[in-house]
Amino acid sequence: MRYKRGEAFRYVFGEPLPVLFHLTKIDGKPIESSSGQAQMIDLSPKGMRMYTTFNLPDSKKRTILLEVHFSILGEQFAIEGEIVWQETSFDGGYYYGIGLFIAEEEKNRLINSIKNLAKKP
Repeated sequence: MRYKRGEAFRYVFGEPLPVLFHLTKIDGKPIESSSGQAQMIDLSPKGMRMYTTFNLPDSKKRTILLEVHFSILGEQFAIEGEIVWQETSFDGGYYYGIGLFIAEEEKNRLINSIKNLAKKP
């Protein structure tokens, strides 16, 4: 897996967090896709790694935008992002690196939620 070592922190979930996602644009063209289920493996204010059984379009050849929906300690998030890498899992599923497009206020809310989660015993 690729990691951005320069990031302030990346929270790795002991148990993956459920995520719903849907594609919003491919190569700048809006699309309507149905929602898919995934599991968030780790999260930072700039990106996340998720696992799903869906084989999404190749992000090396196309620009794929999506919206992810998840909850941390009851705090709901809906964040747009771009698929930046894909890796096949040994079990036939797929890992995706998602670069998040997140406003400063939302980023602070996300950081506070991650910090509160990290403090939990």
